[in-house]
Amino acid sequence: MTANQHETRWYTPTPCKLIAGLLVVAVCLFGAGGVSFGAERAVGLGLPWVRAAEDGRAFVLEEAGRKFVPWGFNYDHDETGRLIEDYWDNEWPKVEEDFREMKKLGANVVRVHLQFGKFMQAADKPNPKALERLGKLLRLAEHYGLYLDLTGLGCYHKKDVPAWYDRLDEPQRWAAQARFWEAVAERCAGSPAVFCYDLMNEPVVPGGDKKQENWLGPAFAGKHFVQFITREARGRPRHEIARRWIGQLAVAIRKHDRRHLITVGLVPWSLDRPGLTSGFVPEKVAGEKLVAELPVGQQTPPAFFAHAGDDKHAAEGSIRYYLALRCHNIPGELHVYPKGGHGFGLRPSEHPVSTWPKRCEEWMNSMGLLQK
Repeated sequence: MTANQHETRWYTPTPCKLIAGLLVVAVCLFGAGGVSFGAERAVGLGLPWVRAAEDGRAFVLEEAGRKFVPWGFNYDHDETGRLIEDYWDNEWPKVEEDFREMKKLGANVVRVHLQFGKFMQAADKPNPKALERLGKLLRLAEHYGLYLDLTGLGCYHKKDVPAWYDRLDEPQRWAAQARFWEAVAERCAGSPAVFCYDLMNEPVVPGGDKKQENWLGPAFAGKHFVQFITREARGRPRHEIARRWIGQLAVAIRKHDRRHLITVGLVPWSLDRPGLTSGFVPEKVAGEKLVAELPVGQQTPPAFFAHAGDDKHAAEGSIRYYLALRCHNIPGELHVYPKGGHGFGLRPSEHPVSTWPKRCEEWMNSMGLLQK
């Protein structure tokens, strides 16, 4: 993950996850109704800009220079599986209510996923209506003092992916993606409410000599979270393809916005290990400033972790993080359940993993975090 070469990242291809300053896994919000801006004072007035710290190991608020710890919600879909572009035109009060509730719960960052097919009418023609609605979302975030992690180029619902987009070859596809980000950056450059531009959720450079049949990875719970940035390496080093892709999109963003952070969403298996690499090796695609591990210190907040033992993405990272918390006498709770698979979220099942929300509630109560 990079944010001007570094970013603290949460990973979730499932319902909403709360990553509080206490890193709580998988809490969903789905509100209804609306809020009148005229009826209450805007809490986000004078929202400071966020930047990477000089040492590249943290985030700080400009001017004040105070450390900024991003925590909040992965606002990827509602309770019926709809993405935000599916309802923000006709059900805007729902979005307002969700943002108001997320703010009341203490979040400071909201991750929003922008779908390529909704924002691009042609390879070189952005959708002005979608950009206008994005501007409205920025104003809402500013009003509540929330920052947006704008994760772009989504193709989560295959039915919404334009046929012309699938027909593009690699250079044409990258050019269309760059145009997407250029348009988004032009619309967002003046707002302090942007935490980062997250180029893509879980991009992959395929390995081996076999050409990929599709641009999208397999569906997970009906959504395609993984994308290939090329369908064949043609002898090129995978990390070099990744670097070129990042560079082209970053240049497009910097045409209009030289201030906001640029990040890339990496999955745990992006790190070098046999048979499980994405081609986005952090130290090779982001340079020496990238910090692959999330540092733990005296200012690190408490954390709650829930994993399934049969998840193909192993829990070692969370285990190491929990042990690091213990070394600093920082409260934490870790659960590794035998069964549950990947992305169990809030779905009920016959497995004990379904009890994790209750365990999380009990932990938060014991910490005094839910007291009124």
